[in-house]
Amino acid sequence: MRYFIGFLIFIGLIVLVFVLFIGGSSTPKTVPTSLPSYAASPTVVRMTIDGPVNADLTHRSVQVTVGRDEANIDVIQGYQGNVLSHGSFASNQDAYTVFLHALDLAGFTKTRITKNTDDRGVCPLGDRYIFEVINGASDLQRTWATTCGGQGTFGGNLTTILTLFERQIPDYANRTVNVNVTPQL
Repeated sequence: MRYFIGFLIFIGLIVLVFVLFIGGSSTPKTVPTSLPSYAASPTVVRMTIDGPVNADLTHRSVQVTVGRDEANIDVIQGYQGNVLSHGSFASNQDAYTVFLHALDLAGFTKTRITKNTDDRGVCPLGDRYIFEVINGASDLQRTWATTCGGQGTFGGNLTTILTLFERQIPDYANRTVNVNVTPQL
């Protein structure tokens, strides 16, 4: 009888190991690596052009956020996110899908390894470009590049990405004419 109970416990442990490690895993699924997979979701992509380091009063950034239903542009004053002007333009899932495919082909999610992963204060006399994939309050990915050349974690085609974002805002040039940040195209 004692051997029989030991045998049942042994079989039970084997079943438990299979359930825990092979079947029934409750770990979250990995985030898709292909941008087009986000086309039907509320996930957005964002480009921020952050101007030279200067006084809070004169510091400017331009932020373009593109999602399934709309594209937004914000001109921001200072380092605390004071929005000076905002524009919103309707979009749709088909347009967003094509945009995400274009970003994907241009290497939007490509990264580079760099010693300095913190972009604050880097390239102080130039502009920093920050690229994000955002789902709600979560940053799924954040990379950056600068006008100072060779700095940052962004590994894609910078000129193409900047142009693609700019073209999502119909009157981008008019909205940014008096802002001291511009894409270096």
